[in-house]
Amino acid sequence: MQDKGGARGWYEKDAWGLELTNVGVRYEGEGVYPQLEVSGTVDAKGAKLTIDYFEYNARKLKGELTITYASIDSIIRDFDASYTLSSIDYERAKIEGTIKSKDGIIDAAITANALPIEQFIPSSLKIAGDLQLKGKASASLNGNKFSLANFSLLEVQFKMQKGEINGLPFSASGTADFKDSVLSIKDGSFAYLNHKIDAISANYDIKSGSAHFGAQVRSVIAEKLFTAYFNGDGKIAQDNPWNDLQFSGQIAKAIYNSRNIDDIGYVAAFKNGNIDLNLSQANGSNAHASITSMSEFEVSLNNLFKLTGTVKGSVKENAVEADVSLNKFDLAALQMFIPENYIKDMSGSASCSLKISGDLNDPAIDGNIALKAVSFSSNIYLLEKVGPFDADMKVSEGIIELGPAIIKVGTESISLAATASLSRWEIGDIKAFISTQETAALRFKGTIAGLTAKDIRAKTDLTATLSQSGLEIKGNIFLDNGTLEVNPAGFVVSPETAKATVPLSLNIALTLGKNVELYLPGQDLPLVSGMSSPNSALNILYDQASGAFSVTGKVELRSGYVLYLLRNFFIKQCTIEFSENQTKFNPLINAVAELRESSKDGMITVTLSADQTPFENFKPKLSSIPPKSEIELLALLGGGLALSETSDNNPLTIREAMIASSEFLTQNSLFRSFEQRVQKALGLDVLYVRSSFIQKWLLDITGQSTKDLANYLSGTELFVGKYITDSAFAHFILRMAQNPLEETGVLQLDSELGLEFQSPFGLLEWGLSFGKEGTPLNNQKISLSWRINY
Repeated sequence: MQDKGGARGWYEKDAWGLELTNVGVRYEGEGVYPQLEVSGTVDAKGAKLTIDYFEYNARKLKGELTITYASIDSIIRDFDASYTLSSIDYERAKIEGTIKSKDGIIDAAITANALPIEQFIPSSLKIAGDLQLKGKASASLNGNKFSLANFSLLEVQFKMQKGEINGLPFSASGTADFKDSVLSIKDGSFAYLNHKIDAISANYDIKSGSAHFGAQVRSVIAEKLFTAYFNGDGKIAQDNPWNDLQFSGQIAKAIYNSRNIDDIGYVAAFKNGNIDLNLSQANGSNAHASITSMSEFEVSLNNLFKLTGTVKGSVKENAVEADVSLNKFDLAALQMFIPENYIKDMSGSASCSLKISGDLNDPAIDGNIALKAVSFSSNIYLLEKVGPFDADMKVSEGIIELGPAIIKVGTESISLAATASLSRWEIGDIKAFISTQETAALRFKGTIAGLTAKDIRAKTDLTATLSQSGLEIKGNIFLDNGTLEVNPAGFVVSPETAKATVPLSLNIALTLGKNVELYLPGQDLPLVSGMSSPNSALNILYDQASGAFSVTGKVELRSGYVLYLLRNFFIKQCTIEFSENQTKFNPLINAVAELRESSKDGMITVTLSADQTPFENFKPKLSSIPPKSEIELLALLGGGLALSETSDNNPLTIREAMIASSEFLTQNSLFRSFEQRVQKALGLDVLYVRSSFIQKWLLDITGQSTKDLANYLSGTELFVGKYITDSAFAHFILRMAQNPLEETGVLQLDSELGLEFQSPFGLLEWGLSFGKEGTPLNNQKISLSWRINY
């Protein structure tokens, strides 16, 4: 009925016309009907209208319509129209198109931009975005009923822009067409988060009810890429298509984390609210799942994905009741989810019996989980195989509890106990208690903050807590028999470490044993390196998220080297005192070290002394026997062998300077590996060899001169040591020297035997020398020394 506006017109022979002004038309009755308000002109040959207002099902539009026709009597079968529409509520939405009718055939085209998809789907789906459409259609007006059967062509191209699902972006596009009673989708794609479906194709024959689909899936699961091709053929009932579906097909060519997965066949049916699904593989593995009345469910697994067991229960009005019985799960199946550079060669099995009840979002879960014959290897931290071991876990009242369990690591064992919270289907606040068994020590490697261990023995008593804020490790660690680097750069927060997914927090009391070889700041070019004494201990506090850290304590070195002026000074005494934090890393070094140089005047012993000298500004004092000025000593050390054995003080050539300064390279790369092998073979705690043989030889062959073997070996020194007890240390030194007053080339062997005892009153040292003037009885020395810190 017309309810507003006005109209006026005219009529003459074979012609007429109307002029409309805000004419409103609506239908009053039950249900929802369109409401229309238009203005414009209408005559016997056409109409030109402005659509002031059009509303249907809460959607409001405005626009223009132009139509031409041969006569008003044949307007349905012979007309040509074009239109443009825009949304009143969403100005961005635009629709335009054409419609043409000729001889009972209608051809139409439409283009739509920025249609708000949220206006066409339920708000509960939380989907929003702008839909772009471009379509065309051709249909016959023959027959009394207009349906899909009247269409000879129907094609729509669609693309989603600015799409969101739950506030997260997604994209979709494709082409849908209807031709010869077959509805098809081709070139479809869909992407959301880390999931993408490409090459989507599907068709449905509305006459026979048969359907087919195929799609390529790419998805990131647990940070690993999964790809597969899905295909299926089925039957859709014509009279009730959404309540009677049957499909069968394959999940083919599946790959996860570069591992191939055997093809999985499936048969699925949905009818009268019931779902039935069967999965199978060529190796005989299979699974069955059924849902009755969309509430009761049952799942049985027979070695599918190495799982065997059953799940049975129901979901009603957001409440769940279920019994889970997992007979066997082969843990080797987890390997595809774990990078092999972390854990590899995983084996063992798990079984469980769980009861789930309560609110679907946060149910109560109770039961037991059993691990059997679990073993694996790790490329980080642990050098030896873990397991096999058994362990039992209990799940009750939102807590998962493990152990304590005795776990074999190599030939040793550790005790492990752990707890975790279980809430809203998520595991959190994992806390583990780890301690080595009695005298057991684990072979350990890896880097934690600024500490790098290389094949070192570790005894631990630790608590590790994993929560949303990060990983916290606190407790005691005792290190022995290995290599430890203390690198200041490792404690500094870089852009990479600041973005760590699981920030690390440390609170560790670190104690060093008598066979730890320590390098500061690193093994490649250490300022200080040597064997630690049992009195060495560090307290480490570190928060990776904020960058705050604290390293306090003292490391005492029994022997080793101090690198200064590219020369290695052999350590007689050395302590490194740490009181560091995030604003500075500048430990204080106290050291007495020496090196010996043969010269035309005889053997020169150069002593390096450092007293509370900062690491970053290491400038020790130098002295010598026989006494020389500091300028002479710097010249001697700077030129090394090249200067000390020349007959005058001419400046060094580039050849002499480069060879003489390379002593630390041969010491670290050549002698150290030899020393470590001999030390282990003889069961010694300390062994060092110092020699300038290679430098002398290089000087001679590059200078095209030769010397006898005694000259090359002169200055070679061997130092060996052994802890008698934790507080008593015995050492032996053997030196080779050539008497400069003799020209026979005969080497003189000087040796020294010493004993150090850490007493309550200080360090007591006794030494006995051989090979010097006098007898061993009058070549003895004894001393008592101590240090007072204030």
